[in-house]
Amino acid sequence: MSFPTTLELTAITTSSPAQLEQQSINMPDPLTASPATPKRVGIASDHGGYGLKEYLLGMLREAGHEVIEFGDRQPNLNDDYPDFVVPLARAVASGEVARGVAICGSGVGASVVANKVAG
Repeated sequence: MSFPTTLELTAITTSSPAQLEQQSINMPDPLTASPATPKRVGIASDHGGYGLKEYLLGMLREAGHEVIEFGDRQPNLNDDYPDFVVPLARAVASGEVARGVAICGSGVGASVVANKVAG
């Protein structure tokens, strides 16, 4: 599994594993593909991206990456993506994690919030 080299934070715009599979994204088999160098990856989502976050969490771990979960750890309709994306973006900016995956219902809000964090 490879990561973009120019992007430090990636926002996923799909909110469910079924939608991800429907987009026919060519991803290596996480059971047979291993990263050249395992990375420490942060992942965060609100309730709109919870299902996809759980799916990606498993794939990243199976691919050999250390995954730090920034939330939400349960689907809660009252949560708000900035509560999870801001700490993730700060962790990327500080080098605590090498890459970050931010997920919300549309991907737009998570991207805007992440890009407001300096670094």
